[in-house]
Amino acid sequence: MLEQCKSENKTETLRYISKAMPFIIEPFEDSVVLEISSEDKQVDLPFSTCSFELSDGACFWGRRPDVTEDSSISMICIVAFEIHPQEVAFSTYGRFGKEGDIKVWFFSKERDPALWALMNMHVETCLQRLRDGQHGHTSPRAVFKWKEAGEKKQVRINKVIHVRPRTATTEPPISTRNIIWSHAFWVMGHWRNISGIGKDRSGVYGVSGKTWVIPHVRNEELGDPVTKIRFSKQPIVDSL
Repeated sequence: MLEQCKSENKTETLRYISKAMPFIIEPFEDSVVLEISSEDKQVDLPFSTCSFELSDGACFWGRRPDVTEDSSISMICIVAFEIHPQEVAFSTYGRFGKEGDIKVWFFSKERDPALWALMNMHVETCLQRLRDGQHGHTSPRAVFKWKEAGEKKQVRINKVIHVRPRTATTEPPISTRNIIWSHAFWVMGHWRNISGIGKDRSGVYGVSGKTWVIPHVRNEELGDPVTKIRFSKQPIVDSL
């Protein structure tokens, strides 16, 4: 998705998604195509920006019931970014319709509530997998570079978090055997509703009606958690 943003010269989107903590989720058992029926409550992100992909090249699928022509949507990657605790926006890399081009798209709740709700549903499903599943990580140590207004930018991708069902007992596919799996139970960072002024993600008081609860580990006796997978090095980009 970074490469696609670069080729389409979507520098603003690129600045957002270059800060994402990447998650790769094992494909769902069924191939359910989500159909937008109602607007769900917005997701509660564990990081301010997260990207979600399915392993083995699988796509997120959906369709719009309010469109008469082909309304199929296939998404290779979804990026969710927190504008503030009460507003999450999404960007996706995929195809709209069977004949559509593969492009990067941005959706806020105001711009397109229906597609915003679809991506919100997909991300909530991924987060549920993250809450219930087994975590692992790879360390690609990749560097992505681009230019913005003639200035060189780069981001280092040090950790990618992988998620599979906790009940998995079979040997993972050959392509994923380099993943270091952790058996500890992670409680993701999340926003908690309060009455009054709470802390932001950096621990500073100043958020009305919400406070940030930092990630922590339960059931450490199940194994040694890989603490590094819960943090990512800040990319070398300008502030938004």
